[in-house]
Amino acid sequence: MKKIASVAGWMAALMVACCPCTAEMSVQDGHVYGQKEIDGKRIVYDFDVPKEVETVKQYKTEFVKMNLSLVKSILEKYVQKPRSKDAWDLINSNQWNDTNFCYFEQNGRYTCEGSYYRGPRKNADTEPVRLASEKVYNLLEELNISDFEYPFYVETSQCKLIETVFEKIESEDDYIRVKGDTDSMAAEYYDKEVLGKERSIIVTRFLIDGIPLCISDTSPHKRNSDLDDVTGSEGIFVLNENNEMIRAQIRNYVRVVKSKEDDRRILPWRACIDEMALGVIRGEEVTITEVELNLVAGNDGITYPVWRFSGYSDLRKLREENPEITINSSDFSCCVDACSGQCLYY
Repeated sequence: MKKIASVAGWMAALMVACCPCTAEMSVQDGHVYGQKEIDGKRIVYDFDVPKEVETVKQYKTEFVKMNLSLVKSILEKYVQKPRSKDAWDLINSNQWNDTNFCYFEQNGRYTCEGSYYRGPRKNADTEPVRLASEKVYNLLEELNISDFEYPFYVETSQCKLIETVFEKIESEDDYIRVKGDTDSMAAEYYDKEVLGKERSIIVTRFLIDGIPLCISDTSPHKRNSDLDDVTGSEGIFVLNENNEMIRAQIRNYVRVVKSKEDDRRILPWRACIDEMALGVIRGEEVTITEVELNLVAGNDGITYPVWRFSGYSDLRKLREENPEITINSSDFSCCVDACSGQCLYY
């Protein structure tokens, strides 16, 4: 009965999406436009039509535990040399779950972004960013990591990492304003050299047979399933004005042990897009700018496909109602299981 209900829901969603009498969604020249309100949540569509997939293989993976001594020896020529009062640390999954390795300054110096990323693709075509991208590429090769997406998923400046379609960032003052930080916090940023100098940030995605591993954390909306809460898979690197790394982190990087054919059918993205609304707060307006099929490696190492919907959240209406919200917009992402249609918001 559940399967019949799921198919019926999918067909209904498909009819709504395709019906010429509704303005909710339209496709022109390979791009999706429109908007829809679901339970007081407005979803705006502004993305390229994703590639449809019928089936994908199922993979058995294992977490790659990295030798910290080896990582340290490789990192030496890539990282910023220690300065007075610095306290650098290099850790792995023994200290932080799902962390292959993380090199960072413990006092919060030099970086204000880079611990994680959940938004859509971003790129800033500048010379510092290009040089940073080359350095990260070389590091990954030395670490014997070859199954990554290139060009990288995010290649931009540290400040522009939090830029959204609602708020552009052209300066550090814009960054402070958009982030909603106080004057005292801004002063601390400059004191710790978090701001005041050029910073580039690179986010890389890992691939299995050309399919990206999902960078977003996922958590089942309904807890009566066999799906796991899963940490996103990604590499994040922050580089200073001298193109030296001041943060380097790889999370939940896995390798394939074996694979098998999976005859489960992949639901069309149209059948899953409404379910994504479960990951949206009532009163929030979300603009979806990217839809893509990804893989999630569960805590048991078995992969399953998800449709990842990413873009930006307009929080201005919510901010009027809730004084604890201090920002007007943010990145957004939400995943839906591509076989069951279940929302996996984090």
